[in-house]
Amino acid sequence: MPPRPELLLVFGLLTAAAAAASTTRDNFLNLEGELVIGAFFPIHRKGPDGERCGALQMEDGLQPLEAMLFTVQQVNDDPDLLPGVRLGVAAFDSCDNPAYAMEQALHFVKGFIAHNNAHHSEEPEYRCSDGKAPEYYDSNLERIVAVIGGQSSSVSIQVATLLKLFGVPQISYLSTSPALSNKEKFPYFFRTVPSDVNQAHAMLEILRHFKWQRAAVIYSNTEYGKHGYEMLMSLAANYSVCFSVERRIERESAHDTDIEEAMLDILKRKHLRVVVVFAEKASAHRLLRYAKANKQASELVWISSDSWRRLDDSGANPVKNAVAVQPLARELRGFDEYIESLRPSNHSQVNPWFNATWEELFKCNASTCDPNPEKGLTHLVNYRQQNYLHFIRDAVYAVAHALHKLHQELCEGKPGICPEMTHLNEEGFLNALKNITFMDEGGQPFRFMDGRDGPPRYSILSYAYEGPTNHMWKVVGNFSLTSEGGPQLHLDESAVPFLALGDKHSCSPQCGEHQILVKDSNDVCCWTCSRCSRYQIQLGPSLCQDCDMGTMPDPLLSKCVPIPLSVLDPYSASSLTAMVIASFGLIMTAFVGCVFFRFGHTPVIKASGRELSWLLLAGIAASFLLTFLAAFAHPAPFPCGAFRFLLGFCHTLCYAAILAKTSRVARIFGQKANHKARFTSPEAQLVLVAAMTSVEAVILFIWLLLAPPTAVHVHPNKGSRLLVCAGLDSDHAYLVALAYPLTLVAASTVYAIKTRKAPGGFNEARAVAFTNYTTALLWLAFVPLYVVSSSHSVRALTLSISLSLSALVQLACLFAPKVYTVLWRPQKNTKEGVMTHHRSSSLAPTPSPAPLHAPSAPSEGSVELRLGADQSKQKWRCSTKEMVLSPSSLQVNKF
Repeated sequence: MPPRPELLLVFGLLTAAAAAASTTRDNFLNLEGELVIGAFFPIHRKGPDGERCGALQMEDGLQPLEAMLFTVQQVNDDPDLLPGVRLGVAAFDSCDNPAYAMEQALHFVKGFIAHNNAHHSEEPEYRCSDGKAPEYYDSNLERIVAVIGGQSSSVSIQVATLLKLFGVPQISYLSTSPALSNKEKFPYFFRTVPSDVNQAHAMLEILRHFKWQRAAVIYSNTEYGKHGYEMLMSLAANYSVCFSVERRIERESAHDTDIEEAMLDILKRKHLRVVVVFAEKASAHRLLRYAKANKQASELVWISSDSWRRLDDSGANPVKNAVAVQPLARELRGFDEYIESLRPSNHSQVNPWFNATWEELFKCNASTCDPNPEKGLTHLVNYRQQNYLHFIRDAVYAVAHALHKLHQELCEGKPGICPEMTHLNEEGFLNALKNITFMDEGGQPFRFMDGRDGPPRYSILSYAYEGPTNHMWKVVGNFSLTSEGGPQLHLDESAVPFLALGDKHSCSPQCGEHQILVKDSNDVCCWTCSRCSRYQIQLGPSLCQDCDMGTMPDPLLSKCVPIPLSVLDPYSASSLTAMVIASFGLIMTAFVGCVFFRFGHTPVIKASGRELSWLLLAGIAASFLLTFLAAFAHPAPFPCGAFRFLLGFCHTLCYAAILAKTSRVARIFGQKANHKARFTSPEAQLVLVAAMTSVEAVILFIWLLLAPPTAVHVHPNKGSRLLVCAGLDSDHAYLVALAYPLTLVAASTVYAIKTRKAPGGFNEARAVAFTNYTTALLWLAFVPLYVVSSSHSVRALTLSISLSLSALVQLACLFAPKVYTVLWRPQKNTKEGVMTHHRSSSLAPTPSPAPLHAPSAPSEGSVELRLGADQSKQKWRCSTKEMVLSPSSLQVNKF
């Protein structure tokens, strides 16, 4: 599909702006043909200090370019491949510089724009003054169908980003970054080499084969280096390899401080002997220079990606213990003879960089000197055919075979190019490329894996020193992946004796029985011996697993078994303390009950309300008994339900009785003259207490129905499995039972204040108030302890002790004064003592010291007394049933 007009305009402006800075038409190789293949080669190195281009390259620059020309010539000479169609070449220098390569790619863009404007639009977007569609002055560029290159991944990424806008396929012969496998970002990118994903497999398989379990990894801060490092780290565990040191170095740096720091970190680990290098050529060169200058570093074993293999042309020979993994090395047959035949006189018109290369190599002017007509470039001392040139051949043949398939379809097999072939449909050409199959240089079928990558085949090379000047890379093995993804390594171990040493000095000791290996904090690949914790089982030599709560390891540490079940210990110190308090309280309750029974007819006991006092004593006794239920009852639904019910019911019963007493006194002594208080009989008080306690009973029964009582297993710690009542294990539900009793406490406090001026025998204001204040303080102390405590025994005993202490306070404040009066102050246990008033009382008058005058005519069964000089309105009438005080209407029924 042709680009949008606005996109064409943008690229037109870009090309115009870049024209002054870009190379001229003499700076690219232009071999005519009906169909043209574009190309990028690093004819020059990347320039130093920010310059675009540096020195010429023979191995990585001139050789791949000539390999393409050599292969195109073979295709053109083959009568069975694209018959009658001649392929052309348009090649540019990338200088191994992504920015410069993008600039050169704009020349292709001009050709694409011109071609699309003329042939892929219904009406040309642009026309010349004569009405014809404009043509790019290099018409050869308008016929480009695919682009081969670049060499480095960084250059290929830039070019692929641009070419995909025009639907032009790109085939790299040496870019191996996994990032280029992204079909969404680079839908038109292909490569004849495998992805670095597979190179990482090869490097790790070498380590595993020779039993190197520890290594360091150094990678460059580039797309190539970072993706390679990520693949190494993600696959390392599958090959039982651990990287003790992981260091990144910069691609370009004026100083080698980053390399020095990385090497110091490696060399300080005395057991670390292998370094894996995943870096592009510039970073690898810097690392190699440092390693050769450092004696300790040169003794290490180095396993590198293919970047070290391509450093020979700079004279940067690797250290002696070096192995490189590179895409399958193979000789391109006939290429040495071809390049040997090249001379400035017969080739300078084809290759614009040939003369400069000739002059650089032979140190003479190409136009005037031919140092030895009998010998060409192959006779140079440092000449060696690059062993990746066959990937360039594969790229050219892939394009040729895809074009051949389309030629058979569009031109119906007729020799020569037909009009349909000059305007290829990009989708049709793309599909043809994805599905081509042909025989490669080694006689093996070639096809793109997953429709875009080369087959995963690698050569293992070792740098051999066979004399002061005789040293070179030698193939010592190969690596490939099966169709199922399994690694296959074939290696001549005698050629790499330094690899066969393996990890002789292990930093991981042999552990004893029931011990595991634990990673050393100073080195993630080293181990120390340790034991599993008390509640862990051993699953392997370096793995422990926690037992579930309530279980513990068996003696062999092979499985988890249940911990014996236990219940709250009634003989623990806290339980015994609670029971001592409760026992003392029961004894005192029994003693008070005996006193009340023996002296129940006396005025003090009568004034206290005997029936309500017995109810209060029953509630107090039940509060003490609850401690024994909590301590001795085996957790089960019935005991748990009983504990929950009695916890609130005991408290409610006590304070319902106290509230009934205080409200009765307040109603009796608070009535106006001639108004008798209602519902003050003992029967009425019992009904009132029953009504108040029934409210709590209903609340408790509803709670028991909504949350049925049960016993649950809890685990206060790893070593215990405890059976407790549900509710004591996690939440604070037990406090629900205390909500209603607290309202009774508050109400009784209010009535106690109202009765503070009643006659002494009826006035319990101070005792009730002190009881309530003390109870509130106790609960303020114990409730937070219950809430924050994680101990189930502490929770249960907290509730029990708090109830016992509350009951003791009620005994001490409400019953102790009466017992004291009855037993040790009998002279006060009289009607007069009971009726003694406080001076400030407003409920009854204060008697005058004036003499008493008996009435002149008393009525039957009564006595009338006058008090003071003027007491005509204040009379006391006494009978056997009642005594009435006017005007305060003091009544004491059956007193």
